[in-house]
Amino acid sequence: MPIEPTAKVSVIIPTYNRADLILESIESVFAQSLTNHEIVVVDDGSTDATRDVLAPFVRAGRLRYTFQDNRGESAARNTGIGMARCDYILFLDSDDLLMPQTLEKLAACLDACPEVGLVHGGYTKFDTCGRDLGYRDTSGLSGPVYPEILLKWSILMAVPTVMVRRSVLDEVGGFDEAMIIAPDLDLWRRIARRFAFGALPESLAKIRSHDGNKSRDKTGAAAGFETYLQKAFREDTSLGFVHRQKATAAMYASVAIAMVGDGEPKHMPLVRRCCWHALAAWPLQGQAFLGIAGSFLGAALRSRIAALWRRHKFPRHAV
Repeated sequence: MPIEPTAKVSVIIPTYNRADLILESIESVFAQSLTNHEIVVVDDGSTDATRDVLAPFVRAGRLRYTFQDNRGESAARNTGIGMARCDYILFLDSDDLLMPQTLEKLAACLDACPEVGLVHGGYTKFDTCGRDLGYRDTSGLSGPVYPEILLKWSILMAVPTVMVRRSVLDEVGGFDEAMIIAPDLDLWRRIARRFAFGALPESLAKIRSHDGNKSRDKTGAAAGFETYLQKAFREDTSLGFVHRQKATAAMYASVAIAMVGDGEPKHMPLVRRCCWHALAAWPLQGQAFLGIAGSFLGAALRSRIAALWRRHKFPRHAV
């Protein structure tokens, strides 16, 4: 089906060597209840069969495709923004899937709420075997969320659930290509400084958890998130000392808890270092104490406790 001339939503898909997964992502866009959309695929230097896999869809006019030298996911997303022809933009990672009514529901929210700069929803994670890893509810990030967004680390917004106005991106800029970790958090923060958020309390995407996810590199996360926070502090000198300290503590404690949950013994010294950083920033950071205690448990017990906690916190079979 050719792209409609009056398309409402641009779905930008950056990809790199995902020939084995990208078709499933694209099919989830083709299956959308809102059909007046366009798909823009930015190939960030793939060396696999991505171009060949997508060629039939390009010839049929069902998507637009461009190839660039490998410059990173943020650069690919920014290239997609430059190619987009619609008022609303959604970024779909090439290993994730949209629910059938995602575009329709997000676009309707932006239509109804002109004061909202972006709208987002919850998401469900799944593993390489298709097993449900539970629903993540991000609906707490709604309305004027700045500067509180700097304190929110337990459940982060997933990029494929976020729809943003093109005019907002024109005002605040795109993704920071110098940031390796958390360029999405940085963009949401910049938007939050000027616009309210909208949120839908339901699963709008299925996020694939696998070894290729950058987010799985938890050992390097603290340094990347620290860069994100320092940039935020530089750009907003009005942030008070207490807020900055609490944000730093919450970040380090969140990274520590995530590593405790993975249960790898080699990460436990780093867990304790992150917890001490958290407590140095804000001595009342309760998660840091839990992280220290958890780091001294045996690996089997840690894994069992983490599994029980995830089943409680992230319910399965979310509607």
